[in-house]
Parts: sequence; C-alpha cells; structure tokens
Amino acid sequence: MVNCVGDVCENYFPHALTYEKLYLLDSASEDIMCVMYNIFDFLDKVRSTGGRALVHCQQGVSRSTILCIAYLMYVQNADYDEIYTLVRSKRGICRPNVGFMCQLLAWRKRCTGTSPRPYCLYRVAPHCSRDRTLVCKWVDRVDASTLDIRTIFILHTSQYMYIWIGKLVPYEIEQDYLQQAQALIANLQRYEYAPNEIVILRQIEELETIAREAYVTTANDEPMTPCSTS
Repeated sequence: MVNCVGDVCENYFPHALTYEKLYLLDSASEDIMCVMYNIFDFLDKVRSTGGRALVHCQQGVSRSTILCIAYLMYVQNADYDEIYTLVRSKRGICRPNVGFMCQLLAWRKRCTGTSPRPYCLYRVAPHCSRDRTLVCKWVDRVDASTLDIRTIFILHTSQYMYIWIGKLVPYEIEQDYLQQAQALIANLQRYEYAPNEIVILRQIEELETIAREAYVTTANDEPMTPCSTS
C-alpha cells in the first residue's frame, strides 16, 4: 500500500500489509519527482510477486492519482493525456493539481529525448520537516549561485553526470548523501537515458584564496598574471 499522506493517515495494518509511506502536500509546488522512482520500484516489486497495490491519499483526487498516472506512463510508455483519460475513466474524481501535471509533462519530454532543457539540477536534502528521509529534489534554476555549500548537488548533462560536494557537508553524513546521489543517478540512467560517465567534484577553497596562492613572482620579481578563478 502506498500511503501518500503519512502526516494525516497512519499505516493502520502494518502486520498485514507492506507500506510505502509518503508525506506529500497537495500543492502545486510539491516535488513529486523526488519520491516517484521509489514508488516505481515499490510497484514493480508488487507486480513481480503477483500482488496488488492500493495507492491512496486523503480524497483520491490529486496525490494518489498523479502517482498512478506516472507509473502507467512508465509501464505503457504513453503520454500524460492518454493515461490521464484512462485513470479518470476508472476514478471519476481524478484531478491532479497543475503543478503535478506540469512535472509529469516535463518528465515525459526528458524520457523521450524531446526536452529543450540542456541541464537538470538536483540537491540532496531531507524530504520535509515531517519526514527526514533523504531525497534528491529538483532545482528549477541551473546556476552556480544556486549551489549550497552544506549539501550535495547532482547535475545531469548530455555527456556527464556530475556530483558536486559542498565543502561544509559534515563528514559523518557525507556517505549517506553520496549514496542518495548515486541512487538518483542510477534511476536517471534507467528511466531518462542519463550518461554513464560520473564525475565527482569537491568544492574548492574560496576563490580569493586560490587567486592569492596562484599569484607567483618571476625571478626578476615581475608579477605574473594570476590564474583564472572563473
């Protein structure tokens, strides 16, 4: 059973059922991509053992239906509109919020190689204040100013997968964050045809320090041009 609303609905039958508990808000800004591939794995496992799965939220309108639509898009290799129509024919009140819909439309383009976006950026972080499970969250703006030195980021390009490790990531949690980043990359390679080449980058010291150390003097005391820090 996939429980999409763990903050308002408990797993009432843990001894009889296998649960996947999520803490999703029915908000256009809620990131469903950070949990979607885990749900795919869960549902694949259920199907492979001949079982059945119930996906539920609070009213069965948005959160649960969007995960069902996403999984069927993957299984049937179909577009959003086709699967939405199918699910709505089975669940008449199916109506995912527009943010969820846009995420799946963009995801479908990435899976089919038709996305105009050349790069995708993700950051490792706890899912939310109610659920401290580590996930990889989508970052809208792909820019150096977005990088947070306290965590790890994953950059998806056409040729390489980059893992960027901020210099203030505590040593005791770095491996857990790295494992989450590597798990995301494995899913991107499986579902979105991400490249196999992985490059791990550690954040260097402050640029001013690098420039100062790189500034060398020739034998006749004529200063040389500092190396680029851009």
